[in-house]
Amino acid sequence: MKRMYRGEFIFHPIGQGCYYTGELFNEKERLFSFVYDCGTNSEQQYIRDAVAGWPVKAEQQKINVCIISHFHSDHTSGIPQLLKSTRCDRLVIPYYDPFQRLMVYLESDNDDDEYRRMMQNPYVYFSGEGFNIGQIIVVRGGGTETNLQDRSPKAPSPSESSNLNTEQFDLNKDEDEYYQDEYEQNDSLNEQFFRQLQIEDPNADPDKVKVRHLPYQLRTPLYKFIFYTLSEEDGSDIEIKRKTAALRKAVDDYFAAAKRDATSGVSTFQDLFNAKPIKEIARIYRRIFGAAQLNGTSLAVFHRFTLESGGYDIFHRHHSGMRHLYHVNRNHATMMTGDLELNTREKLILFQDYYHAHLDEIAYFQVMHHGSDKNWPFSVTESRLHTFPDYVINHGLGRKHHPGPEVTKLLRSVKPHNTLLNNELTKLHYSIYYGTV
Repeated sequence: MKRMYRGEFIFHPIGQGCYYTGELFNEKERLFSFVYDCGTNSEQQYIRDAVAGWPVKAEQQKINVCIISHFHSDHTSGIPQLLKSTRCDRLVIPYYDPFQRLMVYLESDNDDDEYRRMMQNPYVYFSGEGFNIGQIIVVRGGGTETNLQDRSPKAPSPSESSNLNTEQFDLNKDEDEYYQDEYEQNDSLNEQFFRQLQIEDPNADPDKVKVRHLPYQLRTPLYKFIFYTLSEEDGSDIEIKRKTAALRKAVDDYFAAAKRDATSGVSTFQDLFNAKPIKEIARIYRRIFGAAQLNGTSLAVFHRFTLESGGYDIFHRHHSGMRHLYHVNRNHATMMTGDLELNTREKLILFQDYYHAHLDEIAYFQVMHHGSDKNWPFSVTESRLHTFPDYVINHGLGRKHHPGPEVTKLLRSVKPHNTLLNNELTKLHYSIYYGTV
């Protein structure tokens, strides 16, 4: 007798930002839930209503996995409401050193104190009052400093993943057994990474904060996530790297001088987030970068059922506004990209090489940075980003360059694929059934 499993996935209608949720069910109950990003730069009432109306939050159920792609406020403004007073077993975030967090905070022009404290020290913030988080997992990307397989790690292929027993699915299983970190985690490299993190943020609790490097897969008996992130400067041109190095030095010099000045109120790097120092940091930034923004990083994730398709029918249903589509397709994975930049050949090849064994499994592809033209590799002939069945552009209505006209034109020209829009007026909801329908 076949079992029936169902996944319900929603891009919520919150405007310029992203709030994506997944819930997995069997015939009787919800088995698993997760979130990717929770924020908007549109009216905050959109995100407040969406969080309050999500059944997992409304019914005070726990969140198994919450993923923050990056720390721009349009991806995090709803995180406090989502996670406070709600159990979350695993919070997964990309690694940002204090300098990078300072730059993101500076560029955000956001004076919300909750956001400021999150950016000052996310490890302390998410370990603090009001949060009930089992582990904070910090994922580090490539970059020469990590020396990961010559800067080109590869995600585990399906054949390299262990076969967990879904027939013995146990909701009450001990967390350490239920959540499995898989594939080539180098303990000594992680220890080195954590020592560096503690130098930068001494209050990071080793019992709460865990570090992981690429390749990294988080797997449960029913579902799996394969993570990817670039380091800040991977794939950037020489001029960006030069300016970034100059900016780091200028900020370090200012910090050293401020610590020597008893009237500055600066004794730790986190103090630079305060009102007076941040004004001087902004002046330094404008002198070096002008109106441009520093490249950031974003945590992408490929996710899908761990169940193998053999012996199961996989049935898809998705609807956006009045549009309903039904199909049977073995491809059922979703690729979430946040604001990942794949606009150069080097960045794209790093991404495609990493997910080389999984690109053919992707059914739903979240277009990078709300469909921005600047993030798409138009001129890269090796690109495989135009080969997926369904594209999702989550954007704010009327936003300049979101989605970009060239991305929109390209995706509309690729047939028979579907381009699905998600904004403050349009929820995108799709379901995947494993079993007999």
